[in-house]
Amino acid sequence: RPAEATSFNIVERKDTEAILSDARVSAGAAIIATPSDRHMVYLKPLIEGGLRVVCEKPLSSVRAEIDELNARRASYRECVFALSYYVLEKALPLTFLLEGNRAHQPYLTVKRTDTVGTKELVGDEALDEIQSMRGALGAVTQISISLIEGVERSPTAGKRSWTEAPGGLMYETMIHPLLLMVKAQRALAPNRWGGVSACLHAFNPTRTRGRSTEANKPRATTFLRLRQAAAQGTPEIDLIVSKYAPHASKQRRCVIKCDKGEIECDFGTKTLVAKITGQAWTLAIAVKDEYAGNYAVQTALALRFIKDGWTSSRYDDFDDQIDVLTWMSLRAAQYESGAAFTYASKGRQKDFDEAIA
Repeated sequence: RPAEATSFNIVERKDTEAILSDARVSAGAAIIATPSDRHMVYLKPLIEGGLRVVCEKPLSSVRAEIDELNARRASYRECVFALSYYVLEKALPLTFLLEGNRAHQPYLTVKRTDTVGTKELVGDEALDEIQSMRGALGAVTQISISLIEGVERSPTAGKRSWTEAPGGLMYETMIHPLLLMVKAQRALAPNRWGGVSACLHAFNPTRTRGRSTEANKPRATTFLRLRQAAAQGTPEIDLIVSKYAPHASKQRRCVIKCDKGEIECDFGTKTLVAKITGQAWTLAIAVKDEYAGNYAVQTALALRFIKDGWTSSRYDDFDDQIDVLTWMSLRAAQYESGAAFTYASKGRQKDFDEAIA
């Protein structure tokens, strides 16, 4: 865990009464890391008990609870830190390029390369540089995000098995590409999109969904792909998530093409490169080595919230996450059904590639 955690007394409790009655946390905070359909069971009483609450994503996977989150958004906003593993961790370089949040800057390196050479940028100089890059890239023309994960990053031995429950692929995994998609559109075409809701209102994708039916294979490959062709003012969009995918098909990356340049983010290495077509100007952003461990950045951010609460600007994903969850809750059941496919004579990778096409 990050060095910031050493000054906190962290205890584990499994029910709200035990948390609220424990003198060590009575004036502190609680972290909710239960299965997603059990988040609100704890969230509401903990907030009412006066605690600051850090909640794992998604805030909820239950439609009625998502409606309640919308209704109570204003009051919950001041008490909750919404974790988001990609937005605040794997894709933090992309989040920083798109939003320029000063609170994320201590965890990143920013380097500019041009005809003069390469220079590391810090402070306001780095913030000015990413703002210049956003302006130079132009309007978004294509967004492609892939989270195709193999056995090692899929639920095993009963761990995180709820992610395979009905709607799990949507709420647990597709939420990441959706959040990054709307952030990219909002940041790179601010005059076109007033906010997340406007981006989602215009997103009516075609869906491809499947699950393998191999004999004697307990870990079925599952995937969900959402695609939308380019239209006037709307980019081409291709989002795909998968669990237990064939080894050769594994991929965790984002490519955003714009009128005048391109952004490529590698979620595995937590690095990003943005470049302008026909120019020597490139911008490289990466998570610092000391924060490269899983959950290191968002743990540090969450502990900052626990200590100080919300002061000026937010640095979590609370509002965007609720907007995306609202969109998802209206479509999860529709997107849950899909075709079955079998790994046959063509081999795992070819059969998988044909199934998702």
